[in-house]
Amino acid sequence: MLAAIFCCLFVTLNDPVLFIRKFALFTAISIMIATCYRVAIFPRVDRLTPLSAIWKIW
Repeated sequence: MLAAIFCCLFVTLNDPVLFIRKFALFTAISIMIATCYRVAIFPRVDRLTPLSAIWKIW
């Protein structure tokens, strides 16, 4: 399914391989960050106050 998305997004480029690799790299990095949030940070949040403290960091 990602191959179809890549073809649709990068069809106009002369050499889309470089951009597809960057897209895949940043997708993998964002999955790791999301996993860190889901496993390490969000289970410790039980009220609104810690949640607002987490979002103030960003």
